[in-house]
Amino acid sequence: MTINSEFHEPNSTKHIFPKGDKVLIAYASETGTAQALAKRIFIENQSRCDFINIADIKPELLEAYGQQVFVVSTFGDGQAPVNARPFFSALQRSSIQLKGVRCAVLALGNKHYPNFCEFGKNLAEQLTQLGADQRLPITKINRADPAEFSHWWLKLGETFTLNVEQELDEWMVATVMDVEKHDEASIDLIFYIQSLEHAHTNALLFQPKTKRKNITPLSLATKAEMHSPFTFVNLTYEMVERDQSGIVKQLFSATSGDKWHVRVPGLDSDAKMEATR
Repeated sequence: MTINSEFHEPNSTKHIFPKGDKVLIAYASETGTAQALAKRIFIENQSRCDFINIADIKPELLEAYGQQVFVVSTFGDGQAPVNARPFFSALQRSSIQLKGVRCAVLALGNKHYPNFCEFGKNLAEQLTQLGADQRLPITKINRADPAEFSHWWLKLGETFTLNVEQELDEWMVATVMDVEKHDEASIDLIFYIQSLEHAHTNALLFQPKTKRKNITPLSLATKAEMHSPFTFVNLTYEMVERDQSGIVKQLFSATSGDKWHVRVPGLDSDAKMEATR
């Protein structure tokens, strides 16, 4: 998909953006993952955004947009995708003026490689050197983790007033802060959920880290300690044996830093209920 509009030489002195309030959604993709994620954002915001492959443009086009979002993958030893390298080399040599530009960079990579998300980091730094304002700190995602992407998209939506997918509006991101083992058959998972009001729920629906079709979210009882920002979930091996979805088993193997999708069950929820009290 390419942009379909005329381009006029911008007045860099007055920082007038020819594209008005349009948001540039730009991607650099080696295998298609970054393109697919960027396209999801574009589809929800087509009237406000232009969607382009940075391999198809010159740096001067960036002067036309006051708001810019980049979703980029990393290839090889921290390098840009092959077809994006000419653009980045030109950007490094460029003297374009990006003062007044609001931007955000999402970097995709694999933590098994030493230079994790290096291209995204280098791109964000180059944009900043040219005057752009990083309205969101660069976000690095390991293996396109869906929960981390959802969390970032929600923040992006707030910052740039962009729509998010309906499902993301309903789900919150829960981060595992700690795992407390009581005995061989019981653990407590301690979650931090930024937008959760503890007084309004004593149960949460959990989605697997990698969503699978035809898997119903699992509802688990929760508890919150007074004046604590954390939410506690107790798990036992008996629950693993009763849960056909496999979600409890995945939770049992959780470690600090893992992210899950959660939401408060509705009265009409058809989720399976797991009694933990």
